[in-house]
Amino acid sequence: MLQKKLAKRLKARYGTKMDGNEWMKVSSGGIPLCRIKYNGQFLSNADQNISDEYRSKIADIQDEISTVRKYVGLCEHAPQMQAADVSDYRQLAAFGDTVLAATYSEKNGFMFCTWKQNADGDSVFRGDYSPNYEYVKELQNNYNRKERQITLSRRSIRWNRFDLCRSKTALFSLLWGKKCGFYAKPRKKQLRNTQVYAII
Repeated sequence: MLQKKLAKRLKARYGTKMDGNEWMKVSSGGIPLCRIKYNGQFLSNADQNISDEYRSKIADIQDEISTVRKYVGLCEHAPQMQAADVSDYRQLAAFGDTVLAATYSEKNGFMFCTWKQNADGDSVFRGDYSPNYEYVKELQNNYNRKERQITLSRRSIRWNRFDLCRSKTALFSLLWGKKCGFYAKPRKKQLRNTQVYAII
């Protein structure tokens, strides 16, 4: 699975070829760069005279292996989605009502998706599909940032309403005391430095 996905990701930039010992050979311009085993084991070109350009290509391939190994590992251990229509997907991550999921088929490889789901998790909607893990991961990060901003703004609105209600209550108490002929004298309370009006 890992070799197939890597071959798809690398084929636009590098030459890939399987040998008889389950190693995938990766080359660039006819120069061998590395060999990759089905489990992600990696052997790079040991030539000390290889140029910096080719060293950076080897580093690029290592980054690709790290990314693919990450989501292949996540998929292998992730739980299946509860929603009946998408039960072939596995849930990789969740934040609030947003989920990141993936499915794999021999024909199409990996497909990733982010959905909104209901509270019970048995229904999903508004899906964004892509075979590109980084793209879908970025979508989920954007959703998460928006959710955090909404949560923080809601908290701010709640606190503003609370402060407004508290100030209106204090003003009403003062006016009500004057209307009834009582003298309302403000005194400072030590706890939390809030102003309390005591009728004396």
